[in-house]
Amino acid sequence: HDGRRLAAGGGDPSRSGEFKIGDRSKMEMNHSLSEVNSDVVFGVQFSPDGKLLASGSADRFVRVIDLASQKTLHSFEGHTHYVMDVSWQANGRILVSAGGDSMAKVWDVTTGERKKNIEGFKKEVTGVGFVGDKAEVLASSGDATIAGYGLVGKKLRSLEGTTDFVFAEAVSADGRFAAAGTLDGTLRVWDVPSGKVLTTVE
Repeated sequence: HDGRRLAAGGGDPSRSGEFKIGDRSKMEMNHSLSEVNSDVVFGVQFSPDGKLLASGSADRFVRVIDLASQKTLHSFEGHTHYVMDVSWQANGRILVSAGGDSMAKVWDVTTGERKKNIEGFKKEVTGVGFVGDKAEVLASSGDATIAGYGLVGKKLRSLEGTTDFVFAEAVSADGRFAAAGTLDGTLRVWDVPSGKVLTTVE
């Protein structure tokens, strides 16, 4: 939340997952957590207050770690394939995960329960990102779609223009802009409120 730290996920396939946490100003990854996930970590994100770290892994779990104690607070189970990405709602109470099982899942970090499945994707859900402080998450998929969904699973909007497998997405902190990269080597940036493509880099 203060822009000082960077977290990255990785690991050895089918052996172990790991995080590295670093000081962005020094450009050093000086802290490792290697006993949280049992397979490669694909997605990580700090909680809004910077005290927790959420991860999505090839071991099919979504985990929430307390950074001060390095203890796992939650291990959310329910995806039947790799967990590709995670995103926190601005209030720090809700977490959404993207799964290779063609769905996104909504988790309540306060109660430790799954609240909802977001379904209707034809291929892997590769990325998720909350739209500012709204109860809306943008989800990208290998079916060449990027769309906004409410936390009860209702589709709210589509961002048009992608024609190939979407590998990654990002949403600006204020929810105004979204970017996505696709298999055809194209990066697009949208104005989220209007749905217009602002920039295309091929």
